[in-house]
Amino acid sequence: MADRLRPSQVFARRVREVRERQRWSQEDLARRLGELGLSMDRAQVARIERRDRKVSIDEAFVLAHALSVSPEYMLIPLTSAEPEVLITPELAVTPRQARQWLRGRGALAGEDAKTYATEISDEEWAAQQQQGVAHVLRLAQEFVEAVVGEDRPLAAEVGDRLKAELERQAELHDLPRRMSTPDEIREFFKQAGLPIIYSPGTDDQGQPD
Repeated sequence: MADRLRPSQVFARRVREVRERQRWSQEDLARRLGELGLSMDRAQVARIERRDRKVSIDEAFVLAHALSVSPEYMLIPLTSAEPEVLITPELAVTPRQARQWLRGRGALAGEDAKTYATEISDEEWAAQQQQGVAHVLRLAQEFVEAVVGEDRPLAAEVGDRLKAELERQAELHDLPRRMSTPDEIREFFKQAGLPIIYSPGTDDQGQPD
């Protein structure tokens, strides 16, 4: 097994795997692609599976649709036990990290976290604001419960997580560095009416793989 996989390698393998799992011949897949408006014969399908033919982004979407598989699962290995995926010639990440990145749930090393979190659709932006508020409120509730229960170690741990999340929000919103305490950041958000930006990839509770 290779140490690292290119998305194109994964795609070619997945076309063959899914086609065979559905008991389709290469001719069957070519016929289905034709029904969807992509002219391709059996020989071309075979070349794609052997990686002898490059696939455009447009063609990749049609192939994924023809096979009834999300493009994400055509480009990224299904399990984290597989080799790392090459994002660039120098950057390789685990399959899970690659999936989270494609889903908009976690920036990769070297990326600008603020740009990654904000260059999304209006609908996702609104949803992430709601999730971000819920995440901060959940941490705040855990902190209060720990304090009321006189569990000082847990209160300290949750307090640190809450402070870290508020500091992350401050960074995403370009707040002054001097605003480093939870109270200062919270008050600034309240006065400025700034939204909470949620980035699931940074949620220490973890997200479904």
